[in-house]
Amino acid sequence: MATLTRRNDFRDLLLITGDDIVVTAVDPNGQEYDELVNDWRARVKALLFSDNNGVRNFRGEVDFIVCYIHRGRAADHSGVDHTITGRPVRGIIRMPGWDAAPANGNIEGHVTGGLAHEVAHYWLVPGGAQIETSGGLVPTPTSDEIAESLNRGAVLRR
Repeated sequence: MATLTRRNDFRDLLLITGDDIVVTAVDPNGQEYDELVNDWRARVKALLFSDNNGVRNFRGEVDFIVCYIHRGRAADHSGVDHTITGRPVRGIIRMPGWDAAPANGNIEGHVTGGLAHEVAHYWLVPGGAQIETSGGLVPTPTSDEIAESLNRGAVLRR
């Protein structure tokens, strides 16, 4: 089962561990990397918004949940939830491992490039618009539909 702990050296960072969130995978070259289980966003949200997580219930207090995967390989944004009262969840973001950024001195590039890019998806890929065509109004996909399609590498059909 996943556990939530607060880091002593960085009190504002939480550490989530557990093989029901992250599993070890192997690429075709035999390199191990960390991969998230299919419903990882729901599991992370359930853990953070629980009264029994060992830290506190964060429901309605966070705009974004950013998850750095130690040996992760890709970044993506999804998991918008406007049903939460207080502050809605504007996205649960997966980021590749933080380890490389401090080592190569590229913390600024990491934050202003990768992380800012993923956070901006909430505002820059809104979806839900309608396009007027000769055949009538055609709805565009929502931001979650676009993100999930991109994350799966699949074509989005309407």
